[in-house]
Amino acid sequence: MDPLLVGYLLYTAVLVLTPGSTTAVVVRNTLQGGARAGLTAAAGAALGNTSHAAAAGLGVALVFARWPVMMTALRLAGASYLAWLGATSLYRVVRYPDGGMPLISGQPSSSSNERPGSFRQGLIVNLLNPAIAAFYLLVVPSFIRRDAP
Repeated sequence: MDPLLVGYLLYTAVLVLTPGSTTAVVVRNTLQGGARAGLTAAAGAALGNTSHAAAAGLGVALVFARWPVMMTALRLAGASYLAWLGATSLYRVVRYPDGGMPLISGQPSSSSNERPGSFRQGLIVNLLNPAIAAFYLLVVPSFIRRDAP
């Protein structure tokens, strides 16, 4: 087996098994809206990953290499979005006695009408995650052979 492929698989396995902001969004949506909301958030995250992979394949890494301020802007946007998600979660805890989450299984959430779409949350948290962007734009190309078609 190709040593580059083995290295890539080991590296990605560690990243996939390490929980991060995407995991937090999927778990949060699952707890607030059930399995369907969790799967919808995961589908949004998958589209975000696919978008990063497509961008890397189209050469967007050159833009980030030429203008490093773009990566800084991505970091700031990602941090702002995560802060907003945290603030809305804290707001729900203060605003609703059940924290916006059902206390009894099968009971609807008191804030279910106000919760933004799970798919959109999963998508945005991945699109604005600088770690995911760095992985696809900087790490993945290092595992590609120069003589590859």
